[in-house]
Amino acid sequence: MANKLVEIVAENACKLQGREAYRFCWRKDGEWLSTSWEEFAVQVDVAAKALAMLGLIEKDTVAICSPNTPQILITEFGAFKNRLACIPIYSSSSQAQYDFIVSDGGASVLFVGDSHQYPLAYNHWKANPGKIRRIVIFKNDGLDLREDDTVSIFWDDFVRLGMNATEETAREVERRASIPPLVVYLCAPRKRGEYVTSAFQFRCPRHSVPPSLSFSALVRVVCVGVVSRLSALIL
Repeated sequence: MANKLVEIVAENACKLQGREAYRFCWRKDGEWLSTSWEEFAVQVDVAAKALAMLGLIEKDTVAICSPNTPQILITEFGAFKNRLACIPIYSSSSQAQYDFIVSDGGASVLFVGDSHQYPLAYNHWKANPGKIRRIVIFKNDGLDLREDDTVSIFWDDFVRLGMNATEETAREVERRASIPPLVVYLCAPRKRGEYVTSAFQFRCPRHSVPPSLSFSALVRVVCVGVVSRLSALIL
């Protein structure tokens, strides 16, 4: 049986269809827009294929450093379908903290929110050019990429990559999605300036999801690990 974290979006898309999965305000002065479970499932499928098109394979890791945004959920569920490990990083992390977490986790694709997190990923790539395949930026808020940046793309480019994926890629993603277990890579502070990491294999029991949730209320499962003072949020 496949991991429920892989199945839950597609299951709810079949069951709840056009009912609201999440709601998000994409602009500071904009309105809150609703996304249905069917639309959410399509977004996850596209992200999963895009990750595969980037050359990622099972047990590879990706790092996500961003303020709250639907792209986090879309990326993580897409990663789960590929059996990738996700490394969540606080959006307010320092360069030293970011570098340690990415290096220790071995992430080769870095997702960042906007112009505030982009320098963290860019600087890490410059220091480790052979280890980073791609940087994906969720929000194009007038951000100008550095002149020598040859690895960064924006979220729209990432989506187009998934939409243009080959049938072979789509079949490979579905094959990966059918094979448990799933790994989530965690990193949390143990004391000031020092971090510890741990990887967990887990199976998520069947559970229901309310038919309508705002994005901020889409609660993650809290997992407290065996590492000293480790607590982290996992989808």
